Amino acid sequence: WLAPLGFENSYALALRRDRAQTLGLRTISDLVRVAPHMKAGFGYEFIQREDGLAGLKKSYGLQFQEVIGMQQTLKYQATDTGKVDLLDVYTTDGRLAVYDFVVLKDDRHFFPPYEAAALVRGEILKRHPELGRVINLLTNAIDPTRLRELNLRIQEQGEPVPQVAHSALRALNLVAENHAQPVATTESSDSILSYMWTKRSNLALRTGE
Repeated sequence: WLAPLGFENSYALALRRDRAQTLGLRTISDLVRVAPHMKAGFGYEFIQREDGLAGLKKSYGLQFQEVIGMQQTLKYQATDTGKVDLLDVYTTDGRLAVYDFVVLKDDRHFFPPYEAAALVRGEILKRHPELGRVINLLTNAIDPTRLRELNLRIQEQGEPVPQVAHSALRALNLVAENHAQPVATTESSDSILSYMWTKRSNLALRTGE
């Protein structure tokens, strides 16, 4: 592992700010008293993961009126129609600010931190030490707020991931002004991190070369 990039992408529970204020919710523990009257819209993976819904129930003793499995791209709109009250979210999701959501504090520290960092085989670094030096230029260079802004451009404005990543590097003075723009692909993704996840097989192969 190389040095962290400056943000983590963890699970969290969130709901609309006006709803949270009305119910006096600040932490997940606060949620326990009202959860039996709430409908939760959770991603399918979150529902199945032990460090997701199952573990969360054990840790906090949460019981919801109903848990509805939903696609990530549909969950926020579902709160507008009243179909659900509460969502599982990623802490780097750009839509949190657009939809004016409040992330409930994980006061029992159930969700583990998922700090972003580059993983490179030691053998590769020995052969190409310049690779580590280049990647380490990103150490603590991207804070959570900045990453949410970048993800929002992808999620709501439909900008291609390579283009957003390129502009972020330019803003950090890590790419020259005359550096060629990346060619947009037909592949879609709703965030920089999810794009990297879809490319995990290619990344693993290249790491092992």
